[in-house]
Amino acid sequence: MQLSDVLSLLSTFGGAYSSLGDKYKSCAKTAGIISLKQLRIAFRLGDPITVHRCKVYFCISLIQTHKYNDAKRILLDVYNRAKNESSEIYDDKLVNMCKGRIGNVIDKLQLRRLGLKSRRSCHDVEYLKVSWKLSFDSSVESFVGA
Repeated sequence: MQLSDVLSLLSTFGGAYSSLGDKYKSCAKTAGIISLKQLRIAFRLGDPITVHRCKVYFCISLIQTHKYNDAKRILLDVYNRAKNESSEIYDDKLVNMCKGRIGNVIDKLQLRRLGLKSRRSCHDVEYLKVSWKLSFDSSVESFVGA
């Protein structure tokens, strides 16, 4: 089996575990382990964009296990590199992946600040006012410090 085939297979398993990770912490941890295995293979393949995508996949696990600061640090590193046109990993798709995950971190931190576990648990109009006071782009920009 080729390394690229193994990477694809791990991606399938990682996605399955990650989809269960919001509900089951053990699945989130398993998805993180799978992401790290993908990362090792991506290093062996020598593809820097795939390496950084695997880092973003790992951040999903970090977010699901409430390790927001670790996820933020990694996401900001990947985001800043991916949006730099002179970088070897300049890639719009990677930038958008980072923005999506940064949005997850922002949302989770807002929920935690309000003492809520999920948006579904909230029917309070005040939460909606606080949560979505800023547009997504301005939230991302303030999050990354731009």
